[in-house]
Amino acid sequence: TIRELALRRWPSRLGRLYEVVRLGLQTPARRRQALRQGVAVLALLQARTWLHWMFCRSLGGMTRASMAGDVPSVVAEFLVNCVVVCMGGVADQMLRHQVGHLTVDLWSGALGHLQRRLMKDTVLFRVVCPIPDSGVPVVRDPVVRLAEVRSLFDSLSTQVCETLMHGANTAFMLLALTRGLGTSVLW
Repeated sequence: TIRELALRRWPSRLGRLYEVVRLGLQTPARRRQALRQGVAVLALLQARTWLHWMFCRSLGGMTRASMAGDVPSVVAEFLVNCVVVCMGGVADQMLRHQVGHLTVDLWSGALGHLQRRLMKDTVLFRVVCPIPDSGVPVVRDPVVRLAEVRSLFDSLSTQVCETLMHGANTAFMLLALTRGLGTSVLW
């Protein structure tokens, strides 16, 4: 089957993922575009994380002001929080949108490359009607199988976005925590 063939060629999941991403980055123009989008993702990730930190700090300030009975400070912190939450939401959605664009570009590059290879010479005929005992697995509908590659890139987009956001928040909070404990001289 196709699954067994892929497992023999790329035994590890990371190897298969690397090959799929590499397939989407065949041309130098695609690699430059992916690099630009990657830089935009990192910049938006930094902005989103910083805004999240500002929101958390502002909540602490609001709590302190409410415990002291300082109503004008509570209102000011509330208004600042409204702006910070809106900006953080925009940064979050732009980050997700940019990661989505990156994965769609990777998918379209991979799909274009696979379609060119499939239509080249007699590859389509050999895939649809393989020679008996040639070791080539039968593929019922290769065009549908090519379209199924999109689901891989969609799941990759979701996983990368979630992992990046949680990892960035963790790193940012760990740095702030170590600075707050007086160990900032180590960094």
